[in-house]
Amino acid sequence: MSQNDVKIPPSFELVEKERVEEVASDAWIFKHKKTQARCIFLKNNDDNRVFFISFQTPPSDHTGVFHILEHSVLCGSKKYPVKEPFIELAKGSLNTFLNAMTFPDKTIYPVASRNIVDFRNLVDVYLDAVFYPNIYQKKEIFYQEGWHYVPPQEGQPLGIQGIVYNEMKGAYSSPEQLLFNAIFRTLFPNTIYQYESGGNPEHIPSLTYEQFIGDHQKYYHPSNSHIYLYGDLDIAEWLEYMDKEYLSHYSAQTIEDVIALEQPFQKSVRQTLQYPIGPEDSEKNKTYHNLSLVVGKATDSLQYMSVSILEHILLGTQASPLKKALMEADIAEEISGFVDLNIQQMLMGILAKNSNPEHQETFLSIIQDTLKSLSANGIDPKLIEASVNIHEFQLREADYRGFPKGLFYGMSIMDSWLYKGKPTAHLAFNDTLKTIREKARDGYFEQLIEEMLINNPHRAELMMVPCKGLEEDNEKMLSEKLKNIHSDASRETIEAWQDGAKQLRAMQEAPDDEESLSSIPLLKREDIDPKSEVIPTFAEEYSACKMLLHPVEAQNISYVNLYFDLSCLSMEELPYVNMLSYLLGKMDTEKYDYNELSNEIFIHTGGIQFDPVIINDYHDLNTYHRWMNVQVKGLTRSFPKMLELMDQIMFHSNFNRPRRIKELVSEMKSGCEGSIHHQGHLVAAKRLNSYFSPAGHWNEQLGGLSFYHFLLDQEPQWANSNEELIHKLAETGKKIFNRSNILVSLTASEQDIREKKKILAEHLEQAPEAQSLTPQPLLFEENIQNEGIMSSSKVQYVLKGYNYKRLGMPYKGSLQVVETLASLDYLWNRIRVMGGAYGGFIKISRSGRIVLGSYRDPQLRKTIDAFDELGAYLRKINLSERELRKYIIGTMSHVDAPLTPSMKACKGDVQYISGVTTEEIQKERDEILSTQLKDIHEMSDWIRACTEKNCFCVMGNESRIKENKDLFGKLTKAFR
Repeated sequence: MSQNDVKIPPSFELVEKERVEEVASDAWIFKHKKTQARCIFLKNNDDNRVFFISFQTPPSDHTGVFHILEHSVLCGSKKYPVKEPFIELAKGSLNTFLNAMTFPDKTIYPVASRNIVDFRNLVDVYLDAVFYPNIYQKKEIFYQEGWHYVPPQEGQPLGIQGIVYNEMKGAYSSPEQLLFNAIFRTLFPNTIYQYESGGNPEHIPSLTYEQFIGDHQKYYHPSNSHIYLYGDLDIAEWLEYMDKEYLSHYSAQTIEDVIALEQPFQKSVRQTLQYPIGPEDSEKNKTYHNLSLVVGKATDSLQYMSVSILEHILLGTQASPLKKALMEADIAEEISGFVDLNIQQMLMGILAKNSNPEHQETFLSIIQDTLKSLSANGIDPKLIEASVNIHEFQLREADYRGFPKGLFYGMSIMDSWLYKGKPTAHLAFNDTLKTIREKARDGYFEQLIEEMLINNPHRAELMMVPCKGLEEDNEKMLSEKLKNIHSDASRETIEAWQDGAKQLRAMQEAPDDEESLSSIPLLKREDIDPKSEVIPTFAEEYSACKMLLHPVEAQNISYVNLYFDLSCLSMEELPYVNMLSYLLGKMDTEKYDYNELSNEIFIHTGGIQFDPVIINDYHDLNTYHRWMNVQVKGLTRSFPKMLELMDQIMFHSNFNRPRRIKELVSEMKSGCEGSIHHQGHLVAAKRLNSYFSPAGHWNEQLGGLSFYHFLLDQEPQWANSNEELIHKLAETGKKIFNRSNILVSLTASEQDIREKKKILAEHLEQAPEAQSLTPQPLLFEENIQNEGIMSSSKVQYVLKGYNYKRLGMPYKGSLQVVETLASLDYLWNRIRVMGGAYGGFIKISRSGRIVLGSYRDPQLRKTIDAFDELGAYLRKINLSERELRKYIIGTMSHVDAPLTPSMKACKGDVQYISGVTTEEIQKERDEILSTQLKDIHEMSDWIRACTEKNCFCVMGNESRIKENKDLFGKLTKAFR
């Protein structure tokens, strides 16, 4: 495309234009003449279009003002005066992405859609939100999204509530979050990065409304903006629109760039920190050791890519020498590395998790000694090749698991553009990769180790130790502080609190009027394709090997999924299946030691993964399919090597390595603990499903809290003499991996499938013969325990649900509309807006499960009450045709979410295994699109019947759970 093909509006200046082959795009870089707003267009044929506007938002304290602004500007605007334009869009658009994100130095507002009319609507709502929000007219928005005092009543003390306040209380329940905050404070003591941009719960209540408004006025201005557009769009048309509707209304404004560079340290900084654990929890093996370093500028494309590859070399694989040295020292249960490329001065860090304080010096000395040895003696060339290859594979595959790739391209642009670097520096990666490959032959990474890591004093050496009673002390201090604030408050102040609370509640409870709601653009039902997308799935047999073939355009990549039937395993063997899935690919094999194996995997494939999965039968409530799923992907030219590596791992792994097993099982246990800290809602949901679902019970034993407790109970065995464990793992592997119980899935281009399917089938014929194995019925008896799972979390995760098919109710597509309505209307308002939780949700499955949940929730009993009242709410709800259409469209945005080739493979496989036909998929779509109000009323009975079973599970704050112990049938400790 030449410049003459586009008539650039006079309001914009074309700064630069270039072709970026790596992302198949023309990059047009513009500047708005009047305001100096920056804009970049990535023009291509992708119909999944992306827009975002980003503002530099440098925090000056820990109040989280820009995080609160991120939430608040989406609560109504000049052109769209409804209370929640964001949620109205979520209800009624075909978006493929809709969110906003606060970073340490910027705030980004992205949207995406494949429907061009919908995309225009989304962009306009977002631009009006950031430039003309209702925060100036409605102080209550600040109270709701940020923080406010809850006036004392009915004997209750003064309290604090707010959505961001509670979100960050949940975040600060994680030891890792506390550690990363300390890393930034330590490494950047004189720059904006010392501050918690998300907000520290201790400091959020010091933010005033006046500061909040002032920061919006200063920073939410076109002169401070970076605008990004991606996809199949008319450049001139979009430039004219942005100028006419928004940018031309402003004049240029000088905004000081305060993202300063931290001066290099002359010597490292060492600190010891504390984090809370439960009063009865053990302090043993709960210390964190960390070394973090500032390693270069994000604007340097060579350093930017090299830092990621170097971290992978040192810590990202089973062959990584630094990870290996630390694990073999037996000083921690988990060793990991991290990089942060999204700030001006990049970070690299090494983390030892679940250690003890006396190992700090050993941790640091091993790092220094290992790095010196690598710098002096060199790095294994195969390890370098593996790390560079997997990095390149991921860049070219661009598989972001359903998120638009255009969004991630835009984020990469910001990693340079915000700091006045070349916008496309990180997208045009071919030359950078070529340079790295050439330099690697001459000791490039060894030199980086010496310069960035060994001789770099700009480092933080942190240790974080557990502290019993710390959370209770913090709660007591907050309670005393609030008590003093209350006692010192004048009558006028108390009345102001009360008036503010009343005004906030009035705003929250008042429905939007029809005129305001109609301001939000809405598609017609006819804008939605009535036909379901059919994932091509062809079942064939080669020499008794059943194959599922998915011909799709896959960019010369082949995806192989093997499914091995696990029905021959008993319930007692299930934990070993999960352990096996984690160990495979990380142990020695007949041909390779685990270091060599790791290198071979990353040189020749895009990764090999083992996951036990459960797939419910669509037609039979009590039938479910248990599989070990083996996934491998790679360039089609590497197909024979992919198969050979798969064989080595599945059939020739050597488990007679006690020390190696100990390292990996310790690492796995540590990962389970991280899930409990970070994903409490998922842990509680698994536990809940285990009460009433045979598949849920199987899944919870396999990988839920029960599995974590199994690891704790078995720890003395595998930590000392684990001959029995070795035997069980080997025997379990033999039962699983044989050719009699295998289903094969191949996804690639049509030509590649024709060439590779026979090779794959013939290869699998060489698999070991089946043993004489008998299917094991897994007996299940419903057991509703209603547990309170106690942890040191500051918030709760509340889950309630049941299976409607067990109550004789069939699945209907209209239930998906109910899910959208309940999540984005009732639960959003009751759990998030009024209850103060970060989120509330409902999930309804074809298999019959209805699960209601809350996330980072300050409430407990009130949330369960809200769940119980949902059925009655849906029974009485009255929706106009427009409102109902909105929920139908919002539902279709999830049904029609774009899928990558690997996602299509998995979805097609699940549909085949579960017995869902294309006719049934189309029937579901027809039922969604034809949903009427009477269907919503009828479906309310499904919800009410499930909530009346009174089946729930709560994970959260130990004190809060004990205060409500009368609710629970059983109290359980998450940690021991």
